[in-house]
Amino acid sequence: MSVTCLTQVALDYVAGGSDKVYVVQVQQHETAAGTEYVAMGYYGRRGSTLSTAEKYRGASQAAAQAAADRLEKEKRGKGYGTMTVSPGTRIGGMPSAAPVFGGTSAAASASPAMPKKTVVGILPMLAMVADEARADSLLADDSYATQCKYDGERVTVSLRRSGIQAANRKGEARPLTAPAEADLKKLLALPDFGDERETVLDGELMGDVYVVYDLVTLRDNDMKKRSFDERYAALEELLADNLGLLAPTAWTEEEKREMLAKANKEGWEGVMFRHADGEYITGRSPSLLKHKLWATCTCRVLTVNTQRSIQVALRDEKDNEVFVGNVTVPVNQDIPDADDLVEVRYLYAMEGGSLYQPTLLGVRSDLEEADLRSSLRAAPPEKRGEASPEPAPAAETATAA
Repeated sequence: MSVTCLTQVALDYVAGGSDKVYVVQVQQHETAAGTEYVAMGYYGRRGSTLSTAEKYRGASQAAAQAAADRLEKEKRGKGYGTMTVSPGTRIGGMPSAAPVFGGTSAAASASPAMPKKTVVGILPMLAMVADEARADSLLADDSYATQCKYDGERVTVSLRRSGIQAANRKGEARPLTAPAEADLKKLLALPDFGDERETVLDGELMGDVYVVYDLVTLRDNDMKKRSFDERYAALEELLADNLGLLAPTAWTEEEKREMLAKANKEGWEGVMFRHADGEYITGRSPSLLKHKLWATCTCRVLTVNTQRSIQVALRDEKDNEVFVGNVTVPVNQDIPDADDLVEVRYLYAMEGGSLYQPTLLGVRSDLEEADLRSSLRAAPPEKRGEASPEPAPAAETATAA
């Protein structure tokens, strides 16, 4: 079989500690059965071995080019820009079997880069991990309050009389669902919102429901230097007529242990512990800890299998992607594309590194890279030694939409 690269666009993304490349090719494959055209993506961290994502395979060159154009547009929409590559140059990390492009340079033929997403919000405070022993000690520690850890997307919301602006954990603008926005608009009818002074909430968006964890700004007053118990008291006053928006919070040891028992009974993702005297700090903070009852990890989709399942991977210490299992896509979710980042819930990692009882939670458009495999929750001693599942056979995989 001979493989020729007909067109190529080379892209890269350098921001926030990420340094990634994405190469899109349209290839012509000559086989004993005839000619096939393939739209192929190669992606990964710069300097690592690039993974592959096949987007089209068939008899139509036009269809292959259309699939490649869609992929390029998608990546430019996520902030990727043109990477100049001279014709005949092999890009570092490309698989040895990948053809080298020898035509017009990508920089000369690529479409203009789409504008990068605008940062409109704050970067929220993020939690550090509390293991079981630490969590038990925090239940008895009066200086920490406990909150439900919801299974959604971290979102900050700016409220002004003139409107509402939501942002993801990277500070980029993102829409709210209509029901979630309608609940927040009820606050704008309060006398406190009679002018353009800003209030910023930090919370979790779960589809049509937004729940508030913390208060960052109150009517143009910066609350970050205030203690959490002061910020929470201000939230209770602000949301007095809309307490359904406020995340349940336990303060005494008895209340906290009751909350943890309820979390275990009802299958919550976990609980969070907030230091009552802690300030609001952007980024990871020891004043905010999370204890997960189910573990979760951010994986990259390697390929889409038949019958609504995907192969997923994590990173090793050298930033190479390592297969960690097949995950079923629930019928109420859209099937992710190859190269998407997805959040997966699992019970523990088997000895070979594959996920045990994985459940797809959804696509993560607010993150830049997959988690490290070394960060997975280990299997309990009595479960170690079990064999890891194998990837789905190539014959059973299908190209991603």
